[in-house]
Amino acid sequence: SIHLRRSLAEIVKAEEEIASLLHGVTGHVTVGTLSLARNRILPRAIIRLGRDHPGITMTTIEGTFEHLATLVRAADIDFMIGGLREPEHMVGLTAQPVSEDRIALITRRGHPLVKPEGVDRERLAEARWVLPLPGTWTRSSLETALKALELPPPRVVVETADISITRSLVMESDLITAASPDLFRHELDEASLTAIPADLPSPPREVGIIQRIGAAPTTAAQLLMSEIAAGARHHAGGTV
Repeated sequence: SIHLRRSLAEIVKAEEEIASLLHGVTGHVTVGTLSLARNRILPRAIIRLGRDHPGITMTTIEGTFEHLATLVRAADIDFMIGGLREPEHMVGLTAQPVSEDRIALITRRGHPLVKPEGVDRERLAEARWVLPLPGTWTRSSLETALKALELPPPRVVVETADISITRSLVMESDLITAASPDLFRHELDEASLTAIPADLPSPPREVGIIQRIGAAPTTAAQLLMSEIAAGARHHAGGTV
């Protein structure tokens, strides 16, 4: 049962804490990751923690919010990080916001939609899109933004949640997408993709650390969460 799994996990954590007291900070952290944390926030925190505390090892578990939330509630993972959800999805969980995220329009370099003066609204109305499924935050935010701009709903020709598929389709065709720029940071930095400065009237989304209510994280888990929060603050302030 979930209660037995949680009890066994707590015993393992207690053993790790004893080892840390005897040998310095050691232990293992297992963190669930949603897409908004994978390209920047978590990797940088892992690098800093590994540099300062080489005795700590880490595992990442990727999955949907629902799957990872079940693992957090059972104490199978220490915590998860990603886009926060509405209260009805957070039963038994507590959240610590660390940053905010907004969607941008992502196209290949040289896409005819991009003009020196900004977005060609007529072409945007006729654009062909690759987007995640209906009901996702990204899709809903885009639909709301286009409606506010008095533009028609997106003409979606490919629906996928796979970032690799989306990246390839956008880079090699005239399909466009809407997403957090952080999901395509490498391609944007090397200018193979472009984030269109469309000033979309869509609200930001909070990204945060999610734990089980009443959880007692190990020293190693606390250190990783502290690195995540500190790194997010530095990024928001414009430093690396």
